[in-house]
Amino acid sequence: MAVLVFTSNCFGTEKQPADPRVARLMRKEGIQSQIRPKWVTTTDSGHTLPVAPNLLDQDFTAGRLGQVWVSDITYIPSNQGWLYLTTIMDLADRQIVGWSFSEGMSADETIIPAWKAGLSKADYRPGADLPF
Repeated sequence: MAVLVFTSNCFGTEKQPADPRVARLMRKEGIQSQIRPKWVTTTDSGHTLPVAPNLLDQDFTAGRLGQVWVSDITYIPSNQGWLYLTTIMDLADRQIVGWSFSEGMSADETIIPAWKAGLSKADYRPGADLPF
């Protein structure tokens, strides 16, 4: 039996497409839709490891450059497996100040190179407050 895959809620109900002709043709050919989730949760919150405090508390504003930096990791599928793009953004001007592209998820491959790139690009004096 062949299976036709749709993303969630893009063609009517989960049991059949919105177009009756398509539903009839699918029944005739013995195929059915298979709904898959739009995303997969990758965060494991059920652990006993320490959790960093939420210093921003959803306040994504900054009064001056270098006051608040935020980072994110984007997973990119490739023919050789997953690649990871780590970016660091200054909230004052919303500019990317550092980034790294890696094949692994360790801090040495992701956030540390992005952090170093951000520090080399930004104008920071020794002893100045770090933005994180």
